[in-house]
Amino acid sequence: MPQSMTGFGAGHGRGADVEVAVELRSINHKHLDLRCRVEPAVVGLADLVSERLRHALGRGHVDATVRCEVVGDAGSPACVDIDLARAWHRQLVDLAASLGVVADVGVAQIASLPGVLSLRQADLVLEDIAEPVEAALQVAIEALLEARRGEGRRLADDLIARVDTLADCAAAIAATASTIVDDQRIRLSKRVDDLLAKRDVEIDRGRLEAELVIFADRTDVTEELVRLDGHLVAFRAALTEEDQPGRRLGFLAQELLREINTIGSKSSRLEITEQVVAAKIEVERLREQIANLA
Repeated sequence: MPQSMTGFGAGHGRGADVEVAVELRSINHKHLDLRCRVEPAVVGLADLVSERLRHALGRGHVDATVRCEVVGDAGSPACVDIDLARAWHRQLVDLAASLGVVADVGVAQIASLPGVLSLRQADLVLEDIAEPVEAALQVAIEALLEARRGEGRRLADDLIARVDTLADCAAAIAATASTIVDDQRIRLSKRVDDLLAKRDVEIDRGRLEAELVIFADRTDVTEELVRLDGHLVAFRAALTEEDQPGRRLGFLAQELLREINTIGSKSSRLEITEQVVAAKIEVERLREQIANLA
């Protein structure tokens, strides 16, 4: 079953001292385009995430966000800047003196001032967090793939309906094409009979048949219809048998359009022209939907 390139997946993992959250967002792209953001930055972690995503995903623009938080006793301890606290205290005392009021400065007030208290994040190394990161990443990848498969099923249903419409167009073209030569023979014979009725001349009936043979060869679309049917069969097979058929379907859509254009150029019959126009519209819609598939 084909996959869409659009989806979202999230996963969480936990180690002894760290919690990990992974979010993946995917949209359309001709190739696999990865953007990885790790918070806080850990040497080598972005490369690890990118490697796993390249192995799991075929195409699409993928934004990956990995957040790591130290928890428990190893979590961010409070850090006090004593020098800054003294500086704030002096400033507040000087301010009170300049205003002529008694300085009533408490520890809690000073501690709440900018920069006095801060949380120091414990250092993280790849070896310590690789396991919870990979666990969270695997959950996120599975969620993303399931979302992409769900959207892919909906796209496949739409594509099959359009392929059926193209098959109907091809059948209508074949039915009309089978009458073209006989209709042309009737028209030419009528013109000849009208000419003979007005003038005393003789017409070479053999030459007439030769012209009909040339006309039949020039307007015959049997070969194009056979190839068109073959492409439609291959299109259906790719949709049902391949997980990531986007590139193959794009090629088949191009070949479908090639055969339809050739049929249009070979026939001037209004009925065939109408079917050719309808078929071109469906192929264009096919191509728009195929652009969403991995």
